[in-house]
Amino acid sequence: MNCDKKVGKMPFAENNGTKIFYEVSGEGEPLVLLMGLGGTHEAWNYHLPFYNARFKVITVDNRGAGQSDKPDVPYTMDDFADDLNAVFIAAGIEQAFVLGLSMGGLIAQEFYHRYPSKVKGLILGCTGVGAGDPFYIYPDKKVMDTLVMERNPDKEFEIADKMTEIFYHEDYRNKIPHLTEKIIENQKKLPKQPPHAYMRQLEACVVKKYNSSRLKDIKVPVLVIHGEDDLVWPLKNALYLHNHIKNSELVVIPKSGHMFFIEKFNEFNQPVLDFLERNKAKKLK
Repeated sequence: MNCDKKVGKMPFAENNGTKIFYEVSGEGEPLVLLMGLGGTHEAWNYHLPFYNARFKVITVDNRGAGQSDKPDVPYTMDDFADDLNAVFIAAGIEQAFVLGLSMGGLIAQEFYHRYPSKVKGLILGCTGVGAGDPFYIYPDKKVMDTLVMERNPDKEFEIADKMTEIFYHEDYRNKIPHLTEKIIENQKKLPKQPPHAYMRQLEACVVKKYNSSRLKDIKVPVLVIHGEDDLVWPLKNALYLHNHIKNSELVVIPKSGHMFFIEKFNEFNQPVLDFLERNKAKKLK
């Protein structure tokens, strides 16, 4: 694997010719934040003040999203993990806490299994063992059909409206008028994800290696955090992680959906901060 420290003047790492965008802010113990399907590093902007006052925070655009390359070839969790390793090398990070949401939680797990000495702790949010694993709990058909909808630009509102319905809790949707329109407007400010890149990311969530059989191998502190009413990754996925990762902690946030980290901003950030503070001084064996 070829990992160049910088590509041009922008903060890119490179993994075998694929450029991965990342940003670093704050000082202290490193904390890597990984977003999920289609998400970019900008999704963490409102959370950064909670973390970069105490930690050196590294946010990443996964391959296929944001400013990172979007090759139209199959993606695997191995690829995502090696991309993240390239970021570690480029940013000069030897070890970090890794927080992954949804697909980012799958990346975090794979990164740990490939590079265990580089992980001080894991925060696994709204995630599980991954589709394809025999212990994965699938969402219902409506959710599955929405996730695999063709990303037709002519149906932008229809797609966004259906995604909003499955990703956000009903209480939050009722509280925020014109939520779909606001999401579309915000997305226009970000690099557009081509339909092929969305599908390549989604296909990668069908894991090739069973995480369920490897949970027992996780030896670092782990926080599992999940929205109680998540439709995309039903809560039983989080319970499975917690029950099979030794000494893991579990936080379930009531009346929240897949986007619980936005819907219940403080209820998400405070347990994460508490977990990080409890474990940052610990020396791993």
